[in-house]
Amino acid sequence: MKQRLEKQILEWQQELSKQKQTREQANQVFNESNKNIERLEGGILFGQAQIKLLEEEEKTGIVELGVKKEKK
Repeated sequence: MKQRLEKQILEWQQELSKQKQTREQANQVFNESNKNIERLEGGILFGQAQIKLLEEEEKTGIVELGVKKEKK
């Protein structure tokens, strides 16, 4: 009886170790996916802002050069 219990405990410990490793890998994939989503969302926002600027330039005929004035 004792040997069966020890064997079962050993199996559970091995499975626990595998599950923790699987969880860690899943967390890494999840974090990488979040980074990619944030990059894509940022790119979309940038593109939308550029389209809006282009549309404004077409309406007004004024082109923004993006020159910043320095404070003295």
